[in-house]
Amino acid sequence: VMGALTPLLGSGVATLMSKQLGANDPTGMERKKKAILYSTLLLCVISSVIQIPVCFIMFGLYDMDPAVHNIALRYAYAAMLCTPFDIMNTVGTYLLTSIGRAKIVLVASVLQTGANVILDVFFVFGLDMSTDGAGLGTLISTVVYWVYILKYLLKNSEFLKINRRVEYRREMFDIVRYGTPTMINMLADAIFGTVLFWFISKRLSDAGIAIHSVCLFAASFVTVI
Repeated sequence: VMGALTPLLGSGVATLMSKQLGANDPTGMERKKKAILYSTLLLCVISSVIQIPVCFIMFGLYDMDPAVHNIALRYAYAAMLCTPFDIMNTVGTYLLTSIGRAKIVLVASVLQTGANVILDVFFVFGLDMSTDGAGLGTLISTVVYWVYILKYLLKNSEFLKINRRVEYRREMFDIVRYGTPTMINMLADAIFGTVLFWFISKRLSDAGIAIHSVCLFAASFVTVI
């Protein structure tokens, strides 16, 4: 659910910037910059709030062992803290890509992945923090990505320098309009995957779940290739 909201903003921003970069319209750029900044901050706040009841509702649907439930919920807390940073990272990634700064995105991704692996090993095995350590490693590595791209945007671009006098509401609507198809597609995939998993687990039990997991891995691997 939260993963679908982020591309709603991200793909909307990418389309908005693609249309703008082809036009010689400084005023339009100012409006779009303001709309992107305000839309990002607004979605960060909204997502941070609505994810809390969504999380507990989703957890209530599963018949988990109390110990497993506690471990999973504690990891979910770290994941929820990541949400606003994930949203800002996605928007920052689209902005950097739209101006041809894919190298910055690559470096940020490598830093995030490296930090996540190192911190997971340190917290989980070094400090024996188990799931709490894994969640903390994910959170810190997400913030590392955010700090790196934010530093670049502040120092080397005009995206975060906003003219407060320009109107921006129409551009905010455009972001939502452009990003909605991506969001609907992701939600449809999520619903289909959930129903398929439920059907397989009910009909084929553990063997079906194992087969489903192998098929998911194979599909993901082929997609990467």
